[in-house]
Amino acid sequence: TGSSRSSSASSATPTPTTSLPTSSAPDDDHLAIQAVERYYAAFNAALKSLKTDQMRKEFFPGCLICEQDADTIDSVALQGRTHSGGDVKIGSPSVTNRQPTRIVVQANVVAERLILKDAAGRIVKEEPQVTTIKSFFIVKAGGRWILEGMT
Repeated sequence: TGSSRSSSASSATPTPTTSLPTSSAPDDDHLAIQAVERYYAAFNAALKSLKTDQMRKEFFPGCLICEQDADTIDSVALQGRTHSGGDVKIGSPSVTNRQPTRIVVQANVVAERLILKDAAGRIVKEEPQVTTIKSFFIVKAGGRWILEGMT
């Protein structure tokens, strides 16, 4: 799937940022990092359950990579296929840019080896483990920090 396995750019365009300090910066930084963690927890759960409802609640409409990943998982379910592996883990998240309602988080991302099987249990696709550094664009909407895009 796209978000964990490629470095494609999101449709969300990062906006220029100003200096990092603001009064609520530590709390907002923590909440922005949690938004990335929530997305990947929901992504990993969706890989296992093939249900994307919760995953879709963890990204802002317009996150192209996020929507493609959710659509791919839905397609796998409709075709009677299953996944094994593929969990994504993030490490060393840090805030690289901050605005009052937008924060950029950078993190190491490791996507485990993914195996896709058809309804009969035959392997139809394998993707190797992938390790990359990604930037996540987090936006504050409705009082909540949520993933808007990634590169």
